[in-house]
Amino acid sequence: MLKFALGLITLAVLSSGVALWQTEIPTPKPTVQSTEDNWQLPTLSQATQIQQTYIKLRRLKPWGYDEKKKRTASTKTKKKPNTKKPRPDWRFAGIVQRGYKRYILFLDKFNKVTQYGLQSSLPNGERLVRIHNDFIEVLQEGKLKKIRLYSQ
Repeated sequence: MLKFALGLITLAVLSSGVALWQTEIPTPKPTVQSTEDNWQLPTLSQATQIQQTYIKLRRLKPWGYDEKKKRTASTKTKKKPNTKKPRPDWRFAGIVQRGYKRYILFLDKFNKVTQYGLQSSLPNGERLVRIHNDFIEVLQEGKLKKIRLYSQ
């Protein structure tokens, strides 16, 4: 039994030696940087008729016409009355769903999250009518108003 084990070990060592002797390890080829790399930035020719080119481009209007520049100085000086409503103390933060019921989340000025369900009365006296995927419908003074989760 001992002779058999020694024979197997000897056979394994000999076959390993022959395998190493027959195997050629490739040598990496040295890389040489090309000396013919003479790339440069292209030189631009100077335009001789800049003013004429500018006038031609303005006449062609390749980017369309800007309506804002059409306004006169008198319209710029007029002040519009402040028709913006004051910002509420809360912000529409999200929509969650638990089972078949959907709720909305409001964030107040103290970063406290409050949850409201359908037909709930909201902080400013509005009543929640519908909850959609990205907006809600509220009833305020008899009018249906949409409040979007993401501003557009």
